[in-house]
Amino acid sequence: MFDRSIHLSNNDVMTKRISRSAVSGQFLVRDRRARVVAAAGEAGLLGGGRSSIGVRIPEPLIAAARARTGLTSTTEIVEYALAKVALEDDFGAQLVARKGRVPKDLDLEL
Repeated sequence: MFDRSIHLSNNDVMTKRISRSAVSGQFLVRDRRARVVAAAGEAGLLGGGRSSIGVRIPEPLIAAARARTGLTSTTEIVEYALAKVALEDDFGAQLVARKGRVPKDLDLEL
């Protein structure tokens, strides 16, 4: 089994254990990030004017996001996070809500 864990040191600086699988995991994270941003663009979420927001975010959260995504710009991190939230589907909730809605006489050909 491989170790992709991220640990906080005493001074809240992020350190990461690097292994072969962690490096390949970084490629997966970059690919996922690229797909999320592309989907947000296709949905028209990245066009139009730009807005400025001011927030106070705990340093360990920013450091963990940087380590996880490979992004260094806080703007890029926030844009990626907002795109993930905006595009998030509710498939799981919809599936659970359908419980018991399949007619009992439906022939499933099993």
